Amino acid sequence: MDVVRRNALHKLTDSCPNLAVVVDDCVISAVGLPGLAEYVTQEFLHPNHDPSDPDDFYTYERLGAVLFLRPEAEGGGIIEYKVDFVENPFVLPKCALPPEVCALFTKLRDETEEREAARYAGVPSFRSIMEGRWAKEQAPSA
Repeated sequence: MDVVRRNALHKLTDSCPNLAVVVDDCVISAVGLPGLAEYVTQEFLHPNHDPSDPDDFYTYERLGAVLFLRPEAEGGGIIEYKVDFVENPFVLPKCALPPEVCALFTKLRDETEEREAARYAGVPSFRSIMEGRWAKEQAPSA
């Protein structure tokens, strides 16, 4: 969100819908992170300003939403896009995305979550492994 704030906000107009698209090239993606929507919503409400930068005065009032994309190569040359989408509840009315666009991106986010849930169904989470729950669940009961 810092990159969006510093690199995109000053380019947005207050007279039409605005969307920031983040396509990461990180090994660990923001897409699918627990709490991402809550973090971004809090950032919309209280931007994390740089107090040592006198030019850092940007707010998110002109940003309708953020679309996070993570392309992943699948077998056979197919590219699957994982999607996360966070709408800005504090946006200026003229800068809000049309409801049809929000519905489409929300659907894509939900489909990503469903694919990931199906892909990892029955696989223990890192946290459950670390807490030893998985081993306890697999131990025969007397």
